[in-house]
Amino acid sequence: MTAVVTCLALLAFGLSLHDRGGDASALAVTSIALLAGLVAAAVSAAARGEGPRLDGASIALLGGWAWLGLSPVWSAVPYLSVLAVFALGVLPLAALVTRVGLGRGDGFALLRLAVVAVAVVLCLVAVWQRLVLGEEGTSVFLHRHAHAALLSLAAFPVAGLVLARLAVPRATVAGWAPPGLVLVVLTAGIGLGSGRGSLIGLGCGLAVLALVARRAHSMRSVGVVLALVLVGLGLAQALDPEAVTRPAARLVEEVAAAAQAPRASERILIWQAALDLLADAPWHGIGAGVFWLAFAPYRSGLDASAGFHAHNDYLELAIELGWPMLAMIALAFTMLARGVWRRSARPGVAPGTVAEIAGLAGALAGAGVHALVSFNFHVPSLALLSGLWLGRLLALTASTDDTDARTVSAPRRTRRAAATALLAVAAPVALLVAVLMAEHEEADARAALAAGDAAAAERSLLRAHALFPSERPLVAVARLYADTLARSHGLDDVARAELVERAEWALDRAERANPLQFRVPATRAALALARDGADDPVARALAEAGLRQALVLDPRAIGVRRALTLHLMHEARWRDAVAVVRPGLEGALVRAPVAVAFYGLGARVLAQTGDHEGSARLVREARAVATAIGLDPTRVPGLDDAAGPGRG
Repeated sequence: MTAVVTCLALLAFGLSLHDRGGDASALAVTSIALLAGLVAAAVSAAARGEGPRLDGASIALLGGWAWLGLSPVWSAVPYLSVLAVFALGVLPLAALVTRVGLGRGDGFALLRLAVVAVAVVLCLVAVWQRLVLGEEGTSVFLHRHAHAALLSLAAFPVAGLVLARLAVPRATVAGWAPPGLVLVVLTAGIGLGSGRGSLIGLGCGLAVLALVARRAHSMRSVGVVLALVLVGLGLAQALDPEAVTRPAARLVEEVAAAAQAPRASERILIWQAALDLLADAPWHGIGAGVFWLAFAPYRSGLDASAGFHAHNDYLELAIELGWPMLAMIALAFTMLARGVWRRSARPGVAPGTVAEIAGLAGALAGAGVHALVSFNFHVPSLALLSGLWLGRLLALTASTDDTDARTVSAPRRTRRAAATALLAVAAPVALLVAVLMAEHEEADARAALAAGDAAAAERSLLRAHALFPSERPLVAVARLYADTLARSHGLDDVARAELVERAEWALDRAERANPLQFRVPATRAALALARDGADDPVARALAEAGLRQALVLDPRAIGVRRALTLHLMHEARWRDAVAVVRPGLEGALVRAPVAVAFYGLGARVLAQTGDHEGSARLVREARAVATAIGLDPTRVPGLDDAAGPGRG
């Protein structure tokens, strides 16, 4: 059974590397693998008449998992919160799988070996990207900082293995050199992809490792590990002369600048706005996974980040899940630190066990400190790996007599296993299957629209909403009705009234499902124009109000900003149009056709108001973006008109 649990944990880890935080299919299979592993481990323990005693940290872990699972009940957007349960929930779930099924067996050694092997491969891929292709070294991740965080989580257990090999009587270089070489490679990868936060996390993790290892190991052994880490960072510096010194220098500069002018720091800008949101959040939070929607109205105009995270996991969790979650995190951390300190100093504990405890404690401490300035625990693979290490550490720090030897009858074992399977697997799997089926129906709707079959698209979207209620298919249905109204001028008044009524019903339901979604008021604007006509002054006023409300909810919605600008240009309100265009131009636009169109629109507005120099600059930028994405810059509609003085 240990082999089965190990394979399922490895499967979950492999799948989590491809989770992007919103991919329901990857999240589903990852969570199912972990749930199946937990059930297998629990059934095996029940069959043996055993069961782990719940220490304080495990109780806090279970409490946090339960609170996370309850968050969709009061969430502002239940759909997003359900997905977040399976994204953030992999950490406590992986910890429980390891604690119950791998904590005391040989399966964890195989699991650690496989994870480290994957990390080495990802490290080499990132080095190849960086040095050969000249790209940012990210391997499978969207950002190099997440890649560096994964390598750091993998490196610390290897450092513990080096310590264990050095503690063997008559230890030889041949014994500790292989894991030492792996540690050098992983540390070099961290150095090549490091940022300020990952360097701080690495330093704090090493401090914890040295502090714990010193209880049972000599300073010579600890010094060897620290020397190997320095060799790895030196190798990174040799491959790229600015790999380590650049983020270190930026860290010093930012600390100095923040001390003189706090609002000059991007992180402080984000945190100040997030604290304003926290002050307006109820004590139980706004719901897991909802931060990025609720944060938009609070963002500073100087904040150039994407706005999806608070860049502080604890602050974001406080906003989304309230103070109870922070209290359970603090309790788990306190109890775990107490267990690590006591276990590492207990007489008779083998130096190899202390070395493993030191490595795992260093990994979790580094990840925890890094999370103060990043969003590591919102990346499923990092959360899952942290959970695996946490579960092993909980098992190692538990008392030596951590089994319950009571005999359990066969019927009671069967009932317990069945209840565990029902509660831990059946309900979550059914929920995830519903999410997957809803996404399949939405894909069918897109295909039907592409084929020109609006009726089939409508049926698929309504089935998607019935399978898993969310605002997305409802907004799509309302948009479909609005487009039908706009195109079908021959409809009689009864048919038009019916379409309007169905569209408003869909939008009302969508707003209840997600009051923070900017597409709802944007679609209301389109419906007002389609219902009453673009020349009706009341309809135009309603459309403008809806578009402005959508921009308040998401200032980065370039399509909405473009629609509002066109509306103002149509009314010859050029100065108002400039006020709408400029904030969009100040942000980082994606390299896509919509960005080219928006640059061209901005150039036309600036030219009309007399800013010909700014207009020409935007035309150049639009053509550069068009070239970068494979469009012909000489044939982009609107740019030639925008380039000329005074042309609107």
